[in-house]
Formats: sequence, structure tokens, C-alpha cells
Amino acid sequence: MKVLVMAPDQLMTRAGGLRTQVVRTCQELRHLGHEIEYFDPWKEYNLEKFDVCHVFSMNLPSYFKSQIVVGKLPVVYSSVMWRNGSRLRIRFLVELMMKSPHLVLNDVVACRKMSQTATLILPNTHQEKKWLKEAIGVDVEKCVVIPNGADNHFSGIETAVLKADASYIPAKDFVFCCSVISERKNLLKLANVCVQLKLPLVIAGPFVDKRIQKRLQQLKRSGADITLMGSLDVNSPQLGYLYRSCRVFCLPSYYETPGIAALEAALNGANVVITKIGGAEDYFGNGAKYVDPYSELDIKKQLSRAWNEQDTQSRKAELVATISNSFSWASVAEQTANAYRQAMRLF
Repeated sequence: MKVLVMAPDQLMTRAGGLRTQVVRTCQELRHLGHEIEYFDPWKEYNLEKFDVCHVFSMNLPSYFKSQIVVGKLPVVYSSVMWRNGSRLRIRFLVELMMKSPHLVLNDVVACRKMSQTATLILPNTHQEKKWLKEAIGVDVEKCVVIPNGADNHFSGIETAVLKADASYIPAKDFVFCCSVISERKNLLKLANVCVQLKLPLVIAGPFVDKRIQKRLQQLKRSGADITLMGSLDVNSPQLGYLYRSCRVFCLPSYYETPGIAALEAALNGANVVITKIGGAEDYFGNGAKYVDPYSELDIKKQLSRAWNEQDTQSRKAELVATISNSFSWASVAEQTANAYRQAMRLF
């Protein structure tokens, strides 16, 4: 198959889960023999040469871009869509704006409009599928849940080798979080909990929210045991060592579907604490502890449990096997290719 891929214009400007999802899915699709072309707005296309268009992220910019192919090709959307707040309130506003005589667009209205012309929609979790139905009004008959994947970039590499090549070696047990530094990741609550529990916290990831960055730096200056690593390459020995040596990996975001860094941490034997919102349980099952991101008390309780009740090696090995077998990018690509075939039959 020849696939035209549309992704956010800023995709390659920073590391993050969506970039990993797009790049690794396309790499594995190529390995399966499919021809992948990234959409270039400066190029004129003969769409008859393509079998399907795959649009990543059902937001406002994607809406305008996708109009180029709607009605001309089967269009498959990876939704990558969730918003905080009451689903009923979001749905009310969506319905109100859909009935307006004037076209009023934002991300959620654009998502609804794209769902109407979509051939198929590919949420990453069953929770995301349910959210799309309840908050946006998406027809779930068009939805096929296809998971995110994860790589173990450090498989077969001894921890001692990673340590030797790392520039920062924590002096004692620590909590680790690898994520974009933004409001959605809920890092201020995590930092406050670590201060209360007197647990060292190491955070790796690019700063995209200056307010969060400033508050974390203020906490650090006031005596909190917080280390800010900045962005780390996914293959860096430093990242591998932090995954391997952390006592707990914690990602208490307001939502995740499911948090690729958490999957990578689990593949390296970390005890995982993660948000219960977004569908992480599809991936981790009983192999993680889940938190209410709006409750600092719950984050404190579950983080403390994970710190003091370490999983057995056999249980960690079981989770590693589950992620490796069920959530490899090769498996994701196979499922995605099957979705393309289904979309072509439906078009």
C-alpha cells in the first residue's frame, strides 16, 4: 500500500510521545513493505497514486490539512485527543457550536467534524474511545482501538555499561519521571508529594511550559531534592541508566494514552505509578499502581506504596513479556496496516 501521512507541523521540533508514535509506526510500516510518504504542503499531489491517508491528531490544524484529501481517499485518523473537564460540558458546547449558523472551530469541534468524514478512527485505548463518544459525539462504529508501542532501547546492555556512559549518577534511590514539562503532566503535584515524602525526584524532558519550569526551579532553590535533566535522547545511556536504577517511575498526568515513557520504564524493570485517566490499564493491567491526578493525597499514597512495596522480579518479568509481545511497534504497524485495508474496503 502507498500511504500519505499527515502529522502536526511541529512534530519534529521536540521529543515526545506523538513524535515517537508517528515515526516508529511509519518505520515499521516500511519494514512490512508499505510505501510511506509524509505530506509536504509545498508539493502538488496526484492523490490517485495513494491508497489511503493517515492523519495523526484530530485537532484544529489537522482539520484544515485533512480537507485536501477528504472524499478523494480513505482517511484514517489516529485521534490523539483528550481534554480535561466535564464530558457533558464539552459535549454541550460541541453540539451548540455544531448547530451554530456560523462556523466556530476549536479542537473539539474540529474533532467532531473530522469524525463525520473519517473512514476509520484509531484511538490508542478503550478509555479514549469512550471519551470520544461521550465528549465529542464520535460514532464508535468507526473506531478501531490500536495501541501505542514501546521500544526497549537498552535491551542486552548491562546496567554497569549504561552507568559508565552516564554523566549523572544519583547518590541514592530516587523517583524518576520522563516527560514533556507541561501543565498536563502534573509535575508540580508530583514534586510537592516527593518533598512531603522526602524522596529525591529526577525529571527528564524538554521544557515547554515556562511557568512549570519556574516553579520547579523555585522548589529546587528552596531545598527540594529535585534534579532537572532537560531533554534526553531516547537512545542515551543516561536515560537508560535512569530507567534501570530508579526506585519508582511516576507519571501522574491529567491523562495519558498511555504514556510511552512509562512503557519504556517498565521494559527496563521500573515500578510504575501512572494516572488512571486515559487508559493505561489496557497496557499495564495489575503491573502498575494508578493514581487520581487531581488528588495529591492519592498520588502520595500510591507513590509511597510503590516505594515501599517493590514488585518481585517474576512479576516485573511478566510485565516486560506482556509489553514486548503485545505492544511492540511491529505489532502496532501490523494492526495499522489491517485498519488501512478495512478503510479501503469501506471507502
